Amino acid sequence: MWGKNEAGASQHVTAAERPGSGKPANKHLISEDAISLQKIIGQGEFGVVQQAIWANDDGERVSAPNYC
Repeated sequence: MWGKNEAGASQHVTAAERPGSGKPANKHLISEDAISLQKIIGQGEFGVVQQAIWANDDGERVSAPNYC
């Protein structure tokens, strides 16, 4: 993500550095504990794709691909 520094110049900003997020700095945007890996749905030259289920902060379960 791109943001502005104190001088107003553009700079790359990670989610952990994003001001005003109200959340502690974290290495990942989504906690590993919130992801449940399911079956392999594809694989090829670039790796494996698995079906994953993400439980968001509201408890909603969202199906998404996971690329390894």
